Amino acid sequence: MDAGCRGPLGICLLQVHGGWKWCDKCQALWFGPNQTTSVCPVGGSHHKGTSEYRLSVSNPVIAGWQNHWRCCRKCQGLFFAGHATMGVCRKDKGPHDPSGSGDYSYPSRCCHPAQNNWRHSESLFFNGLASVCPVDLAPHLPGNGGDYSLARS
Repeated sequence: MDAGCRGPLGICLLQVHGGWKWCDKCQALWFGPNQTTSVCPVGGSHHKGTSEYRLSVSNPVIAGWQNHWRCCRKCQGLFFAGHATMGVCRKDKGPHDPSGSGDYSYPSRCCHPAQNNWRHSESLFFNGLASVCPVDLAPHLPGNGGDYSLARS
């Protein structure tokens, strides 16, 4: 049983939002149903990887989970909104637009079945492959930003 994310019968007690995709070009997480408006820092729209992910949304803060993640209305990317600034949007290089987004959160190495090895700078990216920073288009440094788990659909 996963502490904080599963009840006594293995039933998920959290509100989750599916449709998140892993871009196999930049390795970032983005909202898949809006592919035509998504912007990949590598160029063009994000490319749908093989998996779909679910994130906890608008739930109480749980120990070991990180909240303050939002979906940018302009680029469809997941970004960290817990700083004074909103980060850099991939679409227009202005600040991300969190309007209409829920407060997403995910655990630090917990729920099964899940994929570990997700890291963050201002966006969430998979650390197992070469990833691209949306700010300067340089490769992300391996090992940055903790080790988080995402639930696959």
